[in-house]
Amino acid sequence: MDNRPIGVFDSGLGGLTCLTALKKLLPDEDLIYFGDTGRMPYGSKTREQVRIMAVQNLELMAEQNCKAVIAACGTVSGNAPDILQKFRIPAFGVVEPAAEKTVRIPGSRPVAVIATEASIKSKGFENTLKALGEKREIISVACPEFVPLIEEGKKSFDAEIQKAVETALSGLKEKAPCALILGCTHYGIIEKAISEFLGNDISIISASVCAAEAAAEKLHSAGLLSNRKNGGNISFITSGKKSVFECLGSTLLGFKIDGYVTEIPPAEV
Repeated sequence: MDNRPIGVFDSGLGGLTCLTALKKLLPDEDLIYFGDTGRMPYGSKTREQVRIMAVQNLELMAEQNCKAVIAACGTVSGNAPDILQKFRIPAFGVVEPAAEKTVRIPGSRPVAVIATEASIKSKGFENTLKALGEKREIISVACPEFVPLIEEGKKSFDAEIQKAVETALSGLKEKAPCALILGCTHYGIIEKAISEFLGNDISIISASVCAAEAAAEKLHSAGLLSNRKNGGNISFITSGKKSVFECLGSTLLGFKIDGYVTEIPPAEV
């Protein structure tokens, strides 16, 4: 039993997809979310910068007295898995849970990963899939256009998103993969647009949801869940503008978060 909160962090709004999944799985847990919007996007950063930011974000979560942390960011998870593994409190990424689910999907057609440039360059998803025994062709596609649009509040039905999806994924559609990992947690926000463009004959794996499920299971096994029975609280931290985070975050989550967001300055890298 442990009533301390669980921390979740991402470069911006994308990790809210993981937070939502975690809240459904563990409704009685207190959750703290850090959206590092002041330094977004992570996908264009160097590996060294991403690793420094990973440590900074983990330390921030530890300072909030979190009992565990989910790095709800494919870029961090792919470039700093060793940092997550060695941190002094349990820290989970999104790569391995998504890869484990993907290798269990039947079919002989290729499997695909879409993520940020830094994530694809790290080969985190590709190497993990191969380590788990994946023999099918692995197609990796960087989609740098997606995150800035999503952080502007664009959704699946917006023309800008639909055009960006078509531009980024036309080549992938021709190769007809049997499974697709949404390797950036932001992409879950536009999953409908991606799914509709690629068609129904593909299994879409959300790295966000897989990470939440894996973390919940590990915390349960370790006896680290709360004994609270009246529902947990959620608080938010952002390194960007509080008003913008409150507006966009409320829209994505489906409930008002005004008054529950703390603004901090972006850390230097």
